[in-house]
Amino acid sequence: MAVAALMCGTISAQSDSITPKPDDTRKKVAVVLSGGGAKGMAHIGVLKVLERAGIPIDIITGTSMGSIIGGLYAIGYNANSLDSMVRVQDWSYVITDKEDLTKQSLTDRKKQNTYVFSRGITVGKVNYNDGGFIQGKNLAELFQQLCYGYTDSLDFSSDIPIPFSCVATNVIDNSEYDFHCGRLPVAMRASMAIPAAFSPVRLGDKVLVDGGLRNNYPADIAREMGADIIIGVTVQGEPKIANDMGRTMSILSQIIDVTLRLGKRNMAKGELTMHTQTITCPRVVAGFYRNDLDIYREGDLFYNILYNQLQAELIPINLDLRHFNLQMGVRYDYMHYRNTLEAKHILDVDLKDEHFISYRARVNYNSEDNWYFPTRGSRFYAEYAYMTDNFAQLDGKAGMSDVSANWRKSFTLGSRFTLQPMFYGRLLLGANVPTGFEF
Repeated sequence: MAVAALMCGTISAQSDSITPKPDDTRKKVAVVLSGGGAKGMAHIGVLKVLERAGIPIDIITGTSMGSIIGGLYAIGYNANSLDSMVRVQDWSYVITDKEDLTKQSLTDRKKQNTYVFSRGITVGKVNYNDGGFIQGKNLAELFQQLCYGYTDSLDFSSDIPIPFSCVATNVIDNSEYDFHCGRLPVAMRASMAIPAAFSPVRLGDKVLVDGGLRNNYPADIAREMGADIIIGVTVQGEPKIANDMGRTMSILSQIIDVTLRLGKRNMAKGELTMHTQTITCPRVVAGFYRNDLDIYREGDLFYNILYNQLQAELIPINLDLRHFNLQMGVRYDYMHYRNTLEAKHILDVDLKDEHFISYRARVNYNSEDNWYFPTRGSRFYAEYAYMTDNFAQLDGKAGMSDVSANWRKSFTLGSRFTLQPMFYGRLLLGANVPTGFEF
């Protein structure tokens, strides 16, 4: 079919033709849009083809991504509008629970731009919005904005321009739940709530998740709504058969696509922040770091160090004021040197497991308009640490001082270029400098 050749999905037509019936009547045409994650954006291309061909659409049904595209089309968005909307959205913000940077403290801004996903846990309180790694509050807000004028409880068959229905799954009894009425943003949000990834939508005594678990291609609903002709779009690949399910990973890939990235240096970190009635929010931080370092001298590899670092820090003074953060506390480091590989030279470094206690103060200021690619604003960071191994001395002598600072300023040059002068440096002062802190 001509339409199928233009899209990533597969298009099928059912019933006879789209020739109008005599007496100025014609058969009702339904468009059925399947689920399929990001590949569901291909539905927009199909709608463009149908518009150019002048094919009328009397009914729309959809599941998951198909419910979003179909629901918005049903209330009046044309294919070009949907295409533009998809292109201008910041999806890294929309599909997460990130907050607007302008409303966050400097510490929260740093966390949001450091980690792909983050979740807060409140002890002693049940949060009924949980149930998935992403609560989906930004998605819900986007749907609310896009459905302006259609956010009240409606009959999807008579109160919107094109009759519409979408599918969700009720996990209470694993049954199919079809939305024919209600609040359109809620219906779309429920239909695409991928289990464990997005929190389910609670509706009365129902807990609703992605409709693809029960009916990923709701052509039967279109028939029930009176469709004579169905133009169906599916963006899923061909399902695997039993012989393809010989290993654990093949079964897992049938359920969900997983991407993993392994690194040479790994770390794990946990933080506990206590929100008190005072101006400071004390923090406790614990971390594990696995490091693999190549040490060069005069351009040649000198030796390689493999070591683990355990870290625990108590920060009783943690003051956040919009663009400014001040921290003062004490930190414990334990260095476990696992292996040292020599290169071309005789290794003159004796590495033994060791521990340190350091007193630290940090000042952080950031007024940049974007964390990674700013066009205006400045950034300043400075830290002072006094390193010991017994709270007062280091190896029987005065402790080591570690001073570091960096500063950056952004200047916009026209509409395409930004000049960013930067100054940074580090100074180690003391008779003893531990090997693990030289780098």
